[in-house]
Amino acid sequence: MGSGHVHAAPLATSWLGQLDARARLLAFVPALVLVNLVGRGELVPVALAATLFLGLALSCGHGALSVLSRGLFLLPFVLFVVVTLPFAAEGQALFALDLGPLHLAATREGLELAADAGLRGCASILAVLVLSGTTEPPRLFEGMASLGMPRAFVLVLSMVYRYLFEIAGELARVRRAALARAFRMTSVRAVPRLGTMAGAVLVRSVERSEQVNRAMRARGFDGEVRTMTRERFGPPEIAFLALFHGLLVVLLFGV
Repeated sequence: MGSGHVHAAPLATSWLGQLDARARLLAFVPALVLVNLVGRGELVPVALAATLFLGLALSCGHGALSVLSRGLFLLPFVLFVVVTLPFAAEGQALFALDLGPLHLAATREGLELAADAGLRGCASILAVLVLSGTTEPPRLFEGMASLGMPRAFVLVLSMVYRYLFEIAGELARVRRAALARAFRMTSVRAVPRLGTMAGAVLVRSVERSEQVNRAMRARGFDGEVRTMTRERFGPPEIAFLALFHGLLVVLLFGV
């Protein structure tokens, strides 16, 4: 594929990245569920779980900060929820804002909800970052298939992942062509040109998908996820899962 589809997993060579991909899936996917099953208002357990995820990332050594920095792109969504929830929940009013005809009152219950949602969001983001930062997508898809997930589901995910890079490549080529023709988005009159560019990207993407489909068939692609390495689920993976889930349950539920 011309645009390339290798996703950088900076922590793939770390101690956590060397474990079987199935072990990481069995660790972090249930962890996401458990974090969001904790009772409402239980901020300390969720914060401890987030600290556990952060500690795992940092323990992987070089590349951890690069992985964690990816979460900055997701923080605006969490911040939007945190900022708006205090004004959306009913309860005891703490302060109010008058924005022209709008009268917004922040409630104590809303602030508690915002703190709860924000903390759970950050913990979930950290878990996803550790999983994606230690596992290259081909190994991730192979692990999902090995765990018995529906073949069609895994295939769709892998195709979506690969075609995102193809579309990004087409966008980059159209943008370079526009810049070469001195196109600048400096006025409203340029908007129709943007529509033309979007149409060109759509047409090129369809053509590109047909080319990729023919290339994959020529290489004998049959829908199975294959990688260059063979995964092995052994004692290290079992020990990691036992320690991880044991510690997580203690932190979340105090068992």
